[in-house]
Parts: sequence; structure tokens; C-alpha cells
Amino acid sequence: MRFYGVGREGLSSFVGERGRGRHGAAIARRAVEHADPRSENGGESIVRGLMIELGFAVPELQVEIPDPLGGPTYRVDYLWRLDGGTRVIGELDGVKDCSVAITLAAGYEYLYASDGRISHTYDESGALLGDEETREYIFAATDGNTQPVVISERMPTVEGVAVVCKGATAVTEQKIISLLSALFNIKSNKISVITQ
Repeated sequence: MRFYGVGREGLSSFVGERGRGRHGAAIARRAVEHADPRSENGGESIVRGLMIELGFAVPELQVEIPDPLGGPTYRVDYLWRLDGGTRVIGELDGVKDCSVAITLAAGYEYLYASDGRISHTYDESGALLGDEETREYIFAATDGNTQPVVISERMPTVEGVAVVCKGATAVTEQKIISLLSALFNIKSNKISVITQ
């Protein structure tokens, strides 16, 4: 958005026109809902996207915080304001040329709305022989597309993460491992960070 000077409305319009009826259009529309030009780089956008996907509160971006002792004003990448006035600050300290591979146990799981019917079969004496259940999915039209109604969506379980990057110190490697461990709720031995 920053690079091309496109606002959320323009991006939404583009995705609406070009994505109609295409695989992945719903994901693209969801991404546009959370697009924010205040993200200063792709890394910040990716991490914020992961926060959103995993159900964390959406942070404020690029918030200026004055030094309470009269020093310079600092700008933080992420800020969460909690009840009672507590603020949580998040910073994404980058490394160069970073690649991340995530292994998932399975893909997304969706539970679709359906209408079910049970038919009973009886013999001549009236004794129940068996039941047969039939289900039909419920569809809804959105933006000219008919799709099944999703009741719930289960995120994939992360099995492991590998990160390859340039310029990370040992301290940064440990920070990356701690972050990924907390973010994906996996043990640190399932995360590998390799510095080139």
C-alpha cells in the first residue's frame, strides 16, 4: 500500500473485481480488511498477520511514545493498550534476507452449516431396520458468488519452524526462537534458526 500509494478502498475494489470466483479470493478479501499502510516493511505486516490469524489482539502501529524523563520521543512498531492503563510494546528487529518454512500437521479445517434429515426404515411388523442420514450443505450468495456457509474455522497446528537469515546475532536467534515458541505454542526444540 505504501509503495504504490493505494488505499484500502482501492485495494478492496481491485480484489473484488479480480478475485471474483477465483480460488483464494476469500483469503485475499480477509487480508485487505487488515491491510494497513503504517506497517513499515513486509516483516511487520507478516508478523501482524500471524497475530491476527492466531487470534491475538490487533495492535496499534507506529505509535510515538515520549520519554517520561524528557528525552527523545520513541516510535514503536506495535502497541497494545490493556485495561488499567498498562501498555505492551512490540518491536520487530529485523535481519536481512530472511526465509521461513513452517510445517503444519494439516491444513485449515472448516465446519460448514448443513441441514440434516434422518429416514427410518421399518419391516412389515413395524420393527426398526435402520436409519439413514442425509445432509445438504447450506449455501449463501455473497458478491455474486455462491459459497457454503462456514460455521467455524480451525487453524492448522504448527509442527515446526525453520528460519534462515543473514545478520542475526546469537541474542536475536534466541529472541526469534522465543517469539515463535510463544506465537505457535510449540517447544523450542521444534524451531531452528540458522544464520548465514
